[in-house]
Amino acid sequence: MHSQTMDLAEQLSTPHKPLTPDNDASVHDRAIYSRPIRVLLVEDDFLTAQRLMNQCSIDGRVQIVLWAATAEEAIAGVGDISIDMALVDLGLPDASGVEVIRYLSCQRTEVESLVLSVFGDSGSVIEAVRAGASGYLLKGQSDGAAVINGLVDVARGEASISPVIARHLLNCFREPIRLKASGRADAIALESMATDKASELGSLTRREIELLKLVAHGYLVKEIARKLCLSPYTVSTHFKNVYRKLHVKTRSEAVFLAQQAGLI
Repeated sequence: MHSQTMDLAEQLSTPHKPLTPDNDASVHDRAIYSRPIRVLLVEDDFLTAQRLMNQCSIDGRVQIVLWAATAEEAIAGVGDISIDMALVDLGLPDASGVEVIRYLSCQRTEVESLVLSVFGDSGSVIEAVRAGASGYLLKGQSDGAAVINGLVDVARGEASISPVIARHLLNCFREPIRLKASGRADAIALESMATDKASELGSLTRREIELLKLVAHGYLVKEIARKLCLSPYTVSTHFKNVYRKLHVKTRSEAVFLAQQAGLI
């Protein structure tokens, strides 16, 4: 895909070692993953991409298998590779990274997306989350180690959010009436995301709840398929049904709602 120097191209082509007891990953991480998490990096800044690539090579838990500098490159290249996650910058030269997230949510439902951006305004955050992002980290407040930990957290089914973003979202939840009165459309969007899901959760089948339990314990789509003797396509179809029933766009949102309801 996109390449600006031989050095980065070599890093992309260098095999990454799987997790072993000699790696720096925690015992819990090693117990969950038998191989690195495969990531699509969508970042137009070469130096940022190179720093992340170097950090991933050192850490060992994450393997960046494709680097795209534009939304077009990302969408064109993702169809031919096996990935678990996407790390997406929003400020791309040809389009917003939200378009990449939205594409993955629709076309590659097994892939989770984590935002890494300088944009921390409420509009950007809400748009990314509604498109399907499972986490949101701010550049300048998240070093390479924090980004890798964020990717691992999302792969486990958890959310990864920078403290500033988390506080902003909490404030929006706490003051929906005041924000709506001021004409803030983002508050309306957040309020709708926080509505009662009890009846929708009641429509989940036993199989769908079983899948959510496995996601909550850190299993990826292909690992769930092997464990339950299903095809990855069948597992993805079940998740699509869960998303439709709960009106969510990511596994993390579905797991959160199920946990809040005491189903898992």
